[in-house]
Amino acid sequence: MDDAITVLGLVVVIGTLVVVAMVVVSMLFTSGTKCGKVEPYTLDKEWKHNPQLFSATDIEPVAGPEHEHDDAIGGSASGKW
Repeated sequence: MDDAITVLGLVVVIGTLVVVAMVVVSMLFTSGTKCGKVEPYTLDKEWKHNPQLFSATDIEPVAGPEHEHDDAIGGSASGKW
């Protein structure tokens, strides 16, 4: 039992050291790069993206062929702008 714990401990320690070394090397190579600024969307701008449906379930499609009306699984939401 002691031998198994020693071997497992060595594997974990060596794996951790390798991952830390990889993170340090990646940080050194990417230290000078900067991300571009994302311009926030406001309502006075035209929306240029397709509509997206976010559902609480992973069922595809959300409204199956057995539904004859606009039924969303998990309910729906509406709002007034």
